[in-house]
Amino acid sequence: MDVASSQLAGAGNSQVPLPQTSLAEDVFLERQRHWREYLERDNRSNPDMEEIQRIIATKAESARLVISVDHIREFDAEAAVQLMAEPAETIPALEAAATEIARSAAAASGIDAALLQVL
Repeated sequence: MDVASSQLAGAGNSQVPLPQTSLAEDVFLERQRHWREYLERDNRSNPDMEEIQRIIATKAESARLVISVDHIREFDAEAAVQLMAEPAETIPALEAAATEIARSAAAASGIDAALLQVL
């Protein structure tokens, strides 16, 4: 019996196979979820979301989203340290979260979300 067929969820007679994902994918998705929480945090002033909204509203084609490490540190000091220590592993998840949020916001505003990309 291989690992995939031996990993079953559920109790009793109802068994559902678990989806197969690699550890790297799981770590990436967890990091992306964490960065999404950071970007969508509910503060009185969220400069990162304000900048995303401004970029979408102006339909800026060559705009860049600049995120302050100080803002990240205020939200989660450990995430800021991880970002500085492991940028190659951390930044892609942050980019994916920002792109996902921007595309959702653009679609809600009636803007073609396909025009948004991380450069």
